[in-house]
Amino acid sequence: MNSNDFIAGLDPTALLNITGAQLAQLVTSATPSSDRGLVLVTQDSNGVPVLPDTTDYPRIENYLWLRLSPLSSSFTLCAWNSLQNYNMGYSNGSGQTVSTNWNPVSIGSIPAGTVQNFQLAGGITYDKLAGNIPTSALASGSTFLTTASSPAVTDIAGSFGGGFTIQPLVVTTGKIAVGGVATNNIAAGAVTLAKFDTTGGIYQLLSNSANSTPAWQTPPQVYTGLANPNAGGTNDGQLVAVNSGAAGTFKYVAANSMYTKAVVDNIAIPSSGSYSVSTAHGLGAIPQMVRVVLHCTTNDTNTAYVVGDEIELSNITNSSNQVATFSWIVNATNVVLQRYSTGTVTLLKKGTGAGTTVSLESNFVVKFYAILFS
Repeated sequence: MNSNDFIAGLDPTALLNITGAQLAQLVTSATPSSDRGLVLVTQDSNGVPVLPDTTDYPRIENYLWLRLSPLSSSFTLCAWNSLQNYNMGYSNGSGQTVSTNWNPVSIGSIPAGTVQNFQLAGGITYDKLAGNIPTSALASGSTFLTTASSPAVTDIAGSFGGGFTIQPLVVTTGKIAVGGVATNNIAAGAVTLAKFDTTGGIYQLLSNSANSTPAWQTPPQVYTGLANPNAGGTNDGQLVAVNSGAAGTFKYVAANSMYTKAVVDNIAIPSSGSYSVSTAHGLGAIPQMVRVVLHCTTNDTNTAYVVGDEIELSNITNSSNQVATFSWIVNATNVVLQRYSTGTVTLLKKGTGAGTTVSLESNFVVKFYAILFS
């Protein structure tokens, strides 16, 4: 260790005479020894720290620096540490900082890893933490943020260690930004009908094309006034049969089980003088509804009927005595078509209504529709 506190700026031992100026130089140019230091004092300029100039005066790195901050009525004692940068904050409340090797003595005097949990006061809040703490400086493990800690906001529950959850019924429309909830943020099946806002009625999504506002409509309403409803099934394509079971109940029945339909086509028209022609319908019982038509298979120039036109057979009369030309009989097995034995057939011409005779056998056949209700 150096035995002298100061190094003389002027060596007077070789001088025979000393002037007053030389004495002054002896004092003013003296510097502390390499293992000695002094205290520098500066005052903030409008909250901005005035840093000692170690570039031009490297010897002051051995000094202590007393920073006075009138705006915050505080002071800080700092020491130079070339191996540690410190972000020194402005005292004007702006939140700005300046990076320097001048470190507060109160921080630099605390060895790393010496502050334990029991030494921390329970009053340390987020506003007391420096905003420049890097992630790499945070302690690892679950003990850094205690698992018992919960946020103050009542909309959120949970802890740092165990995870946070959103309390029920606190997410409203006003808290969700447009487009803010992405599809991958929602678990499959998490959005149920109960989660939709039904104010003013229940709505169903009508369309939702890309880059357009979804269109909504009120769905069809179902009203039930029966006691003790018994659905009996929910398959598509079913109808409701009321009071088909016990009194006051209903059940679903398949739509195609309510009736059986038969279509018998291409029945040849009996020629004039022929009594009848019989064709099986395959229903197994006498049908309750029957419709018989004359079906055009070739365009007929006399009457203007074209392929596909159908004329009710009951509208066709005999030209000689105006009686019905055809009649039909149905039973559990067949449909029997009968034709009047004499005379020509008259049809009303398509588009004009004028009576016109026609040769039925060339351009028409008979078609038979029948329905048997179960």
